[in-house]
Amino acid sequence: MLSTATQIGNTVGVALYGLLFFGLLHLSNAATAPEAYVSSFESVLTFFAATSVFVFALVLGLPKPVPGRMKDILLERLPRPLSGLAYSFFFISGGKIGRQLFNEMLEEQYVIDKKESEVRKTILRTTSLSNSWGSTERIRRG
Repeated sequence: MLSTATQIGNTVGVALYGLLFFGLLHLSNAATAPEAYVSSFESVLTFFAATSVFVFALVLGLPKPVPGRMKDILLERLPRPLSGLAYSFFFISGGKIGRQLFNEMLEEQYVIDKKESEVRKTILRTTSLSNSWGSTERIRRG
């Protein structure tokens, strides 16, 4: 799903920038064809840079993960840049590039989640045992 969305986004982006480029090329008042191409290309690059800065600002505005909620390994903030790069290559290539590194990260997260679950179960068992022990003591005293 994410790979498909990325590919559609890339296709739409190429189409829109191409449309902008050729629209500016058609409207150009340059004396020669090479000058018209350079002028159109400069304008599209300027628009691309401005769009990139705007999208970067939008990404920084995403909500932070809330502690205590279930985490989605694919959406949470990644602890190291290499992980983000591996995710990007994995999804953009449709799972062909970075599969081994991606699988290692998933396995690492699975082990962490399993240990966290075991710790929570132990805490719940300990809490329920201490609660039942306290009620037994009250009955003996009473």
